[in-house]
Amino acid sequence: MMILVIRFGGSNEQLVNYSKFELTLKLNINAFVLAVLIIFLFFFGGVLIRWLTSKG
Repeated sequence: MMILVIRFGGSNEQLVNYSKFELTLKLNINAFVLAVLIIFLFFFGGVLIRWLTSKG
């Protein structure tokens, strides 16, 4: 939606700038999600190993 608004109400230069910004934003979000997933996996794995060793 925002890209269409910029395309109709601005120059191509603005569109390119917005696309770059959107790309970096997406990359940052992906990196953040990946980091959270890795931390969660390490935490969950540690808890699981601790639980298994305490039971066994």
